[in-house]
Amino acid sequence: MFAGSCKNHRFFAFNAATGRIVWSFKANGRILGSPTVLAGAVYFSTTAGRTYALDAGTGAKLWQFPDGQFSPIVVSGERVLLTGKGRVYGLERWRPAAQTIAGVAVAVQGAK
Repeated sequence: MFAGSCKNHRFFAFNAATGRIVWSFKANGRILGSPTVLAGAVYFSTTAGRTYALDAGTGAKLWQFPDGQFSPIVVSGERVLLTGKGRVYGLERWRPAAQTIAGVAVAVQGAK
């Protein structure tokens, strides 16, 4: 179980059975959105405009990216999709070499 704090800028992993903290990570800003968890990694962004990928088991930082402050972060195959300041990014899941997707029309299934 994972949660971020908007007060002390920490991101926590909890033991679901006991509620005890397993690990914590100090981020660069407030964490307001929900994290995304997939294939042993947890992804989240801060209001200070940074996106992190952490090892879900240990809390070790896998990478950070200098943009992104909105949730949710979407992981699709080998891509991490996130929104930043006026941009949508498609990043490689294990190496965040940025590829900005500009001027993309986003379709939402069921939207009218």
